[in-house]
Amino acid sequence: MCENLLAYWRGLLEDRWQTTIERSACYDDGNWSGEIDRPLLRLLERFQQFFDWLGEHRPRRRAEVATILQRLNGSDHTLPTALEDLEVDRWMTIREFFQAVAHHRKHVAQDEFERWLEALERFLLDRLRPRTFADFEVIDDIIKEGEGGA
Repeated sequence: MCENLLAYWRGLLEDRWQTTIERSACYDDGNWSGEIDRPLLRLLERFQQFFDWLGEHRPRRRAEVATILQRLNGSDHTLPTALEDLEVDRWMTIREFFQAVAHHRKHVAQDEFERWLEALERFLLDRLRPRTFADFEVIDDIIKEGEGGA
C-alpha cells in the first residue's frame, strides 16, 4: 500500500515537475531566474536534485514496462523504438482502464469490460504464445511452391 502511494505521488509530482520546467519562463537549461526569492530557489534546486536522482536510480513505469516486454520477447532482438513505444502505450492503456474500473473511477457495461478483458488476454497471449503458426504455414506453402517449380 505504501509503495503504491509513493509510486502514485512520485508519478504525479514528476509529471508536474517536467511540465513546469518545460513551460516556465523562469527556467532555462537548469537555472532558475526572474521573480524567485532565495527560499523558493533552494526548494526548486532540491526538487531538481531529487528528480535527477530518481531518474538515475529508479526507472519510471514506462521504462520498466519496456524492459519487461523486451524480456518476454523471447529473442535477443529488440523492437525498433517506435514499435516498442506502441506496445508500451498499449499496455499502459489497458492497465489504466482496469485500474480506473477497480478503483471505481470508471463505470462500464459488461460488454465493454469483456472487450477490454479480451484485449488484455490477447496482449498477454501474444507474448506467451505468439501467433506465428499461421505464418509458418504460409512460409511452408511458399517453400513447397518454390521447390516444385525448381
